[in-house]
Amino acid sequence: SEAAHASDPPDYVTSKGIYTNGKNSDSNGEFRTIQGFSKDYATNTDYQTEPFAILANNFWGAWDYGDQHLIAAFDGTDNSYGNYATGALGSDDGARKQIIKKVIKFQVVM
Repeated sequence: SEAAHASDPPDYVTSKGIYTNGKNSDSNGEFRTIQGFSKDYATNTDYQTEPFAILANNFWGAWDYGDQHLIAAFDGTDNSYGNYATGALGSDDGARKQIIKKVIKFQVVM
């Protein structure tokens, strides 16, 4: 939730839980998740024909790059998308909060 993400320090566990399990988007008795929007590109060949998806996959090297990026940011771990454990900027809570918000808004949901 926005409140969990806005706390100081941020409650990454609660925020990640909402990202992975959903909260307010009920669809036929199951919650749709923001994570699902990203991960669907790795398995749905129809989505993989969309021009923006092709462009992003060519740039990032993975159909589900948004999910991989976000999981590292939520968990505070390093991967090819960011150094959220060891990076001088990436490990900073303020930077991680902004990265999470921007990746969700401009890479996953867009």
